[in-house]
Amino acid sequence: MEASSEDGPRTGRRWSQWVVLGAELALACVLIVAWYWRGDFREESLGGVAFAWILFMVRTCMFQIGVAVAVAMVVFAAARAWKLVLGGVPALVLSLMPTGALYLGDERGAVEGEPLRVMSFNVLASNARTDRILGQIGEHNPDLLVVQEVTRWRHEALAGELGEAYPFVYRVAWQPWFGMSVFSKRELVGAEEVFAGHRRQALRFEIEVGDGRATVWAIHPPHPLMPRLVRIGRHQFADLLEEIDATPGAKIVVGDCNWGRTSPQAAVLASLGFRDAFDLGGSGRGVTYAFRGVRRLVPGFRIDHVYVSEELSSERAWNGKAVGSDHRPVVAEVGWAE
Repeated sequence: MEASSEDGPRTGRRWSQWVVLGAELALACVLIVAWYWRGDFREESLGGVAFAWILFMVRTCMFQIGVAVAVAMVVFAAARAWKLVLGGVPALVLSLMPTGALYLGDERGAVEGEPLRVMSFNVLASNARTDRILGQIGEHNPDLLVVQEVTRWRHEALAGELGEAYPFVYRVAWQPWFGMSVFSKRELVGAEEVFAGHRRQALRFEIEVGDGRATVWAIHPPHPLMPRLVRIGRHQFADLLEEIDATPGAKIVVGDCNWGRTSPQAAVLASLGFRDAFDLGGSGRGVTYAFRGVRRLVPGFRIDHVYVSEELSSERAWNGKAVGSDHRPVVAEVGWAE
């Protein structure tokens, strides 16, 4: 008996389905490994750094992975490939579960006394609209303002316009023309540059919060798009953890962290009692990046954060507008936890 002429295509389709099903289950396994893996933040080997980078990107992009899986499942359902639809369920659940927790959780922050309004804004070094940046600062009126990607001329322009309203100013220059600036209505007590051995140093200081003080780290680690920069960023985070461990009292970590809310770094901070102020006082995903070019067509990320230790909390947190930048500012009112 001769084989049907349709047997070849049918066999090919069956093998294709098994390959796709295997890829779906493999993705679910990768998501599980990425979720539970921490690793050594001082890893030096190229292989170790590359492995850390892969799992970091998987964790950072979990929501985006979930959206892609959901779209694929819709396509499979339209093609009546029900085996592939079911095969995608584990990856879909694992990737969207952290975002779902934002909407299912009922934890809200509550503070005592007068809060400190904190604003972090990566303004983009090439942004020509200083007037619109100043408009965002005026609209949100922070007590403590941390600005990243600040050129020397931008710092001078902001300092000149903000003037007496923000008498306490500190500029951290990574190069003569590029860095981070801090403007404050309250005194920056003991301001000191830290992590000087890395590509980008940070600023540590104490500031008044209600009737007490909190230690603040204003940070902007390098972007995680090159292995060398991944290593530097992980080493800087390890230094931050050592400083947190050695510093008593209330603490705030603020800045363009270049890591997402599902990243290993965020998980470690959570294990130390830190919470993202936006999770406490905000609503939704709190996306802060990216809002320029083709990247804005992809579901965005929250990589700008205000983290508070367990002594502190936040009742209100929100995002501003991306005025000429690829970031939106994040603003949070931080006070002593009730």
